[in-house]
Amino acid sequence: MPRSRLLALSLVAALAVTVSACGKKEQPPPPEQGNEYVGLGDSFTAVAGYGPFDNPCQRSAEDYPALVAKKMKYDSFADASCGGAQTVNLTQSQVITGKGVNQAQLDAVSADTKLVTVGMGLNDAPTTTNGTRISYLLLFTCLPEKNGKAPKTCSDYLAQPDSGFDSVIQSLSDDVENGLEQIRQQAPNARIVLVGYPRVAPDKGTCKQLPFPPVALNRIRTVVQAADEALAKVAKKEGADYIDMWAASRGHDACSDDPWVNGSKAVKGKALQFHPYKAYHQAVAEKIVALLTKKPQA
Repeated sequence: MPRSRLLALSLVAALAVTVSACGKKEQPPPPEQGNEYVGLGDSFTAVAGYGPFDNPCQRSAEDYPALVAKKMKYDSFADASCGGAQTVNLTQSQVITGKGVNQAQLDAVSADTKLVTVGMGLNDAPTTTNGTRISYLLLFTCLPEKNGKAPKTCSDYLAQPDSGFDSVIQSLSDDVENGLEQIRQQAPNARIVLVGYPRVAPDKGTCKQLPFPPVALNRIRTVVQAADEALAKVAKKEGADYIDMWAASRGHDACSDDPWVNGSKAVKGKALQFHPYKAYHQAVAEKIVALLTKKPQA
């Protein structure tokens, strides 16, 4: 498999090999000293720009948790997000092949924590996908190989009806709901903010940055939007705030003149393959800060 296919959107298996397990887990012990704010998530939380990164998670000092912490002047802050993270990595360590380990993300959360932001779900691998990550299905199954042709698996993937992803979205929804419940148990007094995913593909048409067959490109649109709609419902059900980055990213897809997400080829100095530009993190941080500083209505 070409090296480019092993670099994922927040998202790809090469960034992390997780300790497998499913379902609800025992809560990790809280840290001895509580962090006032903790950022949790996958690479759409952790990875900002092109690097270089000084940690195995490719976590940037300019990701949106870091920007929020700086703007809100929290006394203690922990960024536990990690490229390749799945919801199971809230309670289980994540082994990054050949690079190190990111401890269970909830290890950074305690009863003293006042704010938790979380953005994850598209890295999960439902049983209905035979253990393949949702992000990989969307972004790499039909990505052209060096010869310019789509992989052999692309035709089988495209033959599946879009309705077949309903169960995938439901699984993602269940995983994130379980994750929010675990966060609430760990930090009963914290404000929880769930961050949705931005547009990757334009509302219509294509471009050289996204060299997919039209059906595959449309599936990226529909599945990511459906995932965001599901995340919004989960946030409401669990009493969490929701940051709608699908709506906010209109006009900022990978094909736009002002993209927040990169396309299929890394842009040196600016963004990794299928990962956010720094402008995306700035936009998310602005929305979170606006939410936190909004005065309640009289």
